[in-house]
Amino acid sequence: MGHSTTKIIQRTGNGQNEDGAKRSTRLKCGMVLSEQGICPTLSRDEMHYVKARYAESLDKLPESQAIQFIVEMLNRSYAELGHVPVGSGINERANLMKATAGLIRNDLLFHFPKVTLQEIGNAVRRGIRREYGEYYGFNAISIHEFVKKYLNSDERLNALDRQSRFLSSKAPPEEISQAAKDELMQAGLKQCRETYRKTGRIIDFGSVNYHLLEQSGEINLSPEAKREIYHEAQTQIKAELDAQAVSFHQIVSRMRGDETDDVAIVARAKEISLKRYFDKF
Repeated sequence: MGHSTTKIIQRTGNGQNEDGAKRSTRLKCGMVLSEQGICPTLSRDEMHYVKARYAESLDKLPESQAIQFIVEMLNRSYAELGHVPVGSGINERANLMKATAGLIRNDLLFHFPKVTLQEIGNAVRRGIRREYGEYYGFNAISIHEFVKKYLNSDERLNALDRQSRFLSSKAPPEEISQAAKDELMQAGLKQCRETYRKTGRIIDFGSVNYHLLEQSGEINLSPEAKREIYHEAQTQIKAELDAQAVSFHQIVSRMRGDETDDVAIVARAKEISLKRYFDKF
């Protein structure tokens, strides 16, 4: 694993040194979040899941950068566990640590290529604290299980789902071409026709299909035919209202002569027109 690593050191605000590759990833992550925004109702833990997901995936990172991160993560984890890495001396431990990091990187790259370094770090930090249950030995296998359980945790999936819905709510509506609109309208008309043939019912919300056929000239009624259909619709609506208990408000409206049923009559007339059109074929 003899990879040479060139470091670019940037002094951060708290006086600590920051690796140039880490800084680039951090800035990129920050730009994406600032451009797209983050759901304001997420808790702090949920935000950690979302921010870690925005970083660059493992399959897009140079091998040296990934191995360097994993080596640092291993050293930090051993320190938190109060253990000393295997090896009889500093050089041997460093070489073994780099070899282990390479093994971990290759395993995660094969099984979870879209995982980010931040997600790996979060998974291991939670795993060594037994948030994913008991584990036996801190090694490539246990880290694989930590990452697997982290990626599939309900808390993470729920946080990402909420973030996705938040971004969707902010996105401008997608423009639909006229050809696509026409195709949708024809599909709706076909479904309306098939429903009528199977059930004898016309389902035409907003009289969309009636207006489509009227605009295309396929339904072209004379004034006399429209009046005749309107009267038929009026008779049907009146019969239906008489057959059911009407409210006090409806009775008073009829006594006053209010045309409260006119909208329903017009809609029914359009349904009758559609039925007559479909019956021709």
